[in-house]
Amino acid sequence: MLFNSPRNSLEGHLGVIDAADCKIWCIASEKNVQVEQILSKRAMRIMFLPSLDSLLHEIPVDPYPFTKSFEEAKNDPILVLHTSGSTGLPKPIFVVQWLMSTIDAYNTLPGMEGKQMQLAAWKKMKFLSTFPPFHSAGITISFYMPVFNGISIVLPPPDKPVSQDMVNLVLDAVEVHGAFLAPSTVEEMAFNPDSLERVKRLKFVVTGGGPISKLAGSKIMTVSKMENMLGKSATTVTYAALF
Repeated sequence: MLFNSPRNSLEGHLGVIDAADCKIWCIASEKNVQVEQILSKRAMRIMFLPSLDSLLHEIPVDPYPFTKSFEEAKNDPILVLHTSGSTGLPKPIFVVQWLMSTIDAYNTLPGMEGKQMQLAAWKKMKFLSTFPPFHSAGITISFYMPVFNGISIVLPPPDKPVSQDMVNLVLDAVEVHGAFLAPSTVEEMAFNPDSLERVKRLKFVVTGGGPISKLAGSKIMTVSKMENMLGKSATTVTYAALF
């Protein structure tokens, strides 16, 4: 399945859809003008997704059989991401099973000199994630980590842009141990006293994908712990820290 960024231009959407050879478009029931524009230019079969309430309904379902061993399945693609398109049209990135399994492999790494691996320290915790699920970081945080590390993820409202005001509202509504925030959001919150009061409740603020100023990082560090998580979509490499 291709996870396409809504930030793409129409040309970008069509280019990466063609490159990934997509045949079916999965869509929620809500009307979307951008999707209609894409489908007017490229015909695909439409599959409407069940509502969240339907997916969470406590009706037993039959198990989905998966009989392949790891060796048999390790090179099978599990999802498709894409590059930013900064050097032309976005290009597909095919993520295979063994790349996803690296998150699980971190669980086998021992600590050093009394320090834990980053993912081990987060095990069984609850985090707010503001990284979009079409991005490598968002996929790792919202999908891989809950599966392999038992981390619970709180997602922000899907119809609102990420801002410090939105983060503050979520932190008021839900008790979490930490938050995954983009550098721009960290910069905003670091210089807002009301936001820092909310950050003070967190064990961790985790950022990545870009720099933050020394002053902003220092302000966050006065009330909580600042951590960095690095990676790049083109190789789906993640970063495991000791602390």
